[in-house]
Amino acid sequence: MRGIGVDVGSFGTTKPNLLKAQQTATKLLTEHIGVLDKSTKRFIEYFQSRYSCVKKRKHITDGDCFRILNLHSRILRGEYRSNRHKRRTTQA
Repeated sequence: MRGIGVDVGSFGTTKPNLLKAQQTATKLLTEHIGVLDKSTKRFIEYFQSRYSCVKKRKHITDGDCFRILNLHSRILRGEYRSNRHKRRTTQA
């Protein structure tokens, strides 16, 4: 579980949205770092630093979680569009 950025001991006390956002934030910084701009990288790193501290973790809002999840969805949609465009040009 550490590979995806989630501590096993925090399952019982952490909200599901927060766990999913932490997993997604780790994935964004490892797999999609080239797509992210500087301010977005900074926000994700700040999110992860707040997640790592138990006291600060309680103050992470659902809005912060949804911002990361929406960013990931937007990146995946962009990758799908570019791959679809590549497939169409190679088939033609």
